[in-house]
Amino acid sequence: MSDRFYNDAQISVWYADCRPGYPDALFETIANTCREAGLGLELAVDLGCGTGQSTAPLSPHFARVLGVDRNQSQISTARQLYAQHNNVQFRVRK
Repeated sequence: MSDRFYNDAQISVWYADCRPGYPDALFETIANTCREAGLGLELAVDLGCGTGQSTAPLSPHFARVLGVDRNQSQISTARQLYAQHNNVQFRVRK
């Protein structure tokens, strides 16, 4: 049901508008944890990224960020919202 629900482009836009964001400290903690574990900050992958609310905020901390979702409408909305983030890409994977 939820996969079909988000196939509507307007629903994806509303979702992006209404979904709360996360505090910057969360993304700093993620980056610090990766750094401390010796994982590096070359690539972050956000699986099930939806419209990108937690994908784009990773961009200041990582060289590249990839958001992946199974829904084309969600990814299209994410691409529109975060086109200015040069190191962020969004992909659809079923």
